[in-house]
Amino acid sequence: MGDTPSFEESEAPPEAGLSHRSVYRLRAPFAGEVRDLRSEVDLYCYVGRRWLVKYRATSNEGFDAGPEIERFIRTGPWPGRPEVVDPNDVAALLPASSHAP
Repeated sequence: MGDTPSFEESEAPPEAGLSHRSVYRLRAPFAGEVRDLRSEVDLYCYVGRRWLVKYRATSNEGFDAGPEIERFIRTGPWPGRPEVVDPNDVAALLPASSHAP
C-alpha cells in the first residue's frame, strides 16, 4: 500500500439531504499492531434542519464492510428516528434489569 494514505470521495448512502463520503486507506496501529486499514466517514448535513450526523467505520483493508455500514446508516440511530430493535439482538430479548452490571 505504501506510506502515503490514499483518499477517495463520493456521496454517502442516501438517507438525508446533503451527504458526503470519504474513504481513507492508510497504514496505522489497529488492534495492537500496524496494519493496512480502510477508514470510511459518512457525513449528513442538516438532518432535521438542526443536526450534522457523522459515522466512521475503520477495518482491515480488504474487508468489505460496505453492506454493513449501509445497513447501519439506513436502520441505525438518527435524530428524530425511533430506535429500531433487531429481533435477533440478544440484548433486546433480555429483561431490562439484565442489562445492568
